Amino acid sequence: MLDSRDVVTLDNNVDYVVVSKLQYEDGKTYYYLLEVNGTNVLICYERDEELVEVKDKDLNSTLIDLFAKQEVGNLTPEEREIVEGYLKDLNNIQ
Repeated sequence: MLDSRDVVTLDNNVDYVVVSKLQYEDGKTYYYLLEVNGTNVLICYERDEELVEVKDKDLNSTLIDLFAKQEVGNLTPEEREIVEGYLKDLNNIQ
């Protein structure tokens, strides 16, 4: 299990830092990941010791709200802007 501030390298050889994690009602642990040298944000969960990106826009919106409530004191304005941009992009894709 990952912890906040851990750095993980995904299959695309991009490093992400775990900004936050939470347990949701389905029993999974979800992770809010921020690209180390960029602005990409991913919401993932662990399956068979691998991180899987959440693609469901409604679940992403719910999780972002929960992450924000959990970490509201820790999010910078820049991180909030990144998250909002991610959700906007996700809504345009689906």
